[in-house]
Amino acid sequence: MTEAEFFEQVLGIKEIRVDRVDWQEQSLHIYCGSIFEEALCPHCLNKRHVVHQTYERQFRDLPITGKEVYLHLSQRQFYCPDCDRHFNERFSFVDLKRTMTRRYERYVYECCKASTIQKISAQENLVWHTVNEICQRGARQEIDERPLSKVRVVGMDEFAIKKGHRDYATVIVDL
Repeated sequence: MTEAEFFEQVLGIKEIRVDRVDWQEQSLHIYCGSIFEEALCPHCLNKRHVVHQTYERQFRDLPITGKEVYLHLSQRQFYCPDCDRHFNERFSFVDLKRTMTRRYERYVYECCKASTIQKISAQENLVWHTVNEICQRGARQEIDERPLSKVRVVGMDEFAIKKGHRDYATVIVDL
């Protein structure tokens, strides 16, 4: 088994093939591309084969052996003559306009539930605002997935953030 095949199995992402792996002291850079020969136009849903251009996108993924993992994906842009539009191929493991895989964002969110944003920011070597945004998005998604029809009793309390000051916060809980 080659190193590339090994990392394809470790990553478990079916849509990509690993071309090469670059080990660095603090991080692991995995260079990869799509396994698909064609892409569906998101507007007319016709298959397109002709690549207009290729560019590299970098995504942060779950750590491996304590090292930060960065996926360098060679992403393709296609042209659809029926729609007269360009479109980028899409992948299920990352959301549009994101720089982290879905599973890594989920991991950061789960860590935030058990700790503070500041601590996770330092632990994962991420900017505080990025971790906060991931936390907010994860909380919104979790709330949207929870059916409100099952809520029977709501608890509400307020507390002083800093004693002796006028800074208060309110907590609302599904009891």
